[in-house]
Amino acid sequence: MVNISLGNMLRSLVGENPKQWDRVLAQAEFSYNDTPNNNTGMSPFQILYGMHPRGVYELRDLGQLEKRSVDGEDFAARISELQEEVKERLHKSNAKYKMKADLKRREKNYEVGDLVLAYLRKERFHKGEYKKLKLKKIGPCRILNFFFANAYELEMPTGVGISPIFNVADIYPFTTDDTSKIA
Repeated sequence: MVNISLGNMLRSLVGENPKQWDRVLAQAEFSYNDTPNNNTGMSPFQILYGMHPRGVYELRDLGQLEKRSVDGEDFAARISELQEEVKERLHKSNAKYKMKADLKRREKNYEVGDLVLAYLRKERFHKGEYKKLKLKKIGPCRILNFFFANAYELEMPTGVGISPIFNVADIYPFTTDDTSKIA
């Protein structure tokens, strides 16, 4: 399945005449709406209306040869089924992405009272106070409280002047080997 942006499609259609983009916009929009998405396996038009868009050959006048009629309830039922199928496919796609992300995720759990080192990102320093060679970890800091599994309140050393709430990604366990590396 091809997944192309409308902008890229327009650029490929106009070629060397970029100021004439408005002449090919309808073609680009039709093509984009008829292209299946990688995650859903369906085109945007198909998800919205429950069918593929009509091509040029389908827009001709059929006269008395054929009359089309769609019962509203059947159409609504098909759209509901289609939307459920799209939801299911999106859930499966999201589960795949989550599984890949969880492979790299590491879980850290600390208890109230544990000693930790707090990593100070550049944004935590006051303007003009950040230096490249300045120590970035402070501590040992005692954990006073935790919020959910990813935010902890630390007992900060006096005079630090920053918020005591840290994300779990910026907290490291304190060991006695760390005494020479801390501020």
